[in-house]
Amino acid sequence: SMTPALPALGQAAPEQALTVTLPTASFDTSVPIATVIIQPLTTTNIDPLLNYVGFQGDFTYDSAVVGFATPQVQGSDLTGSNWNVSSNILNTGPGTLKTLRISAFSLDFTPLNGSGTLFNLRMLRVSNTAGDTSPLVWKPSPDYFFFIDADLGSHVPDQNNGLITITGQQPTPSPTATATATATAT
Repeated sequence: SMTPALPALGQAAPEQALTVTLPTASFDTSVPIATVIIQPLTTTNIDPLLNYVGFQGDFTYDSAVVGFATPQVQGSDLTGSNWNVSSNILNTGPGTLKTLRISAFSLDFTPLNGSGTLFNLRMLRVSNTAGDTSPLVWKPSPDYFFFIDADLGSHVPDQNNGLITITGQQPTPSPTATATATATAT
């Protein structure tokens, strides 16, 4: 029978379980279409000894429901100082599905340290229909999210998808076009 090999001296210990999570939120129709809605992409605690100095990953969203301002992402908390966090929108389909591709690296090779907001998404409400949803879904391999260490090794954390739901009052159909609803005395 085979005996499991023991790790060589100096070999890295098994990686701690990390999780990155896309936002779950409601965007109300009362918020103007042009308003940038900041939503955090969060992480569980990252030990600086892991030496994670970069990350990248793709997730899909429904562009008929939500969109992104320019720039689409911004550093915050863990990436708030001396980090370049950037992204591109890819028209991947099918239909109105698009992909946001995120790429980030430490400008001074200071590794990620801590938990909370890894960076912010600068989102926009597109749909005016309460009840519309846009799942935010991490892409499968090889485009999933991964951290990059200082030796350019890749490390794939657990990845939680998100969901944006449009909420708000639906306009009540009126028999005549009126600028504002008026109460009628009875």
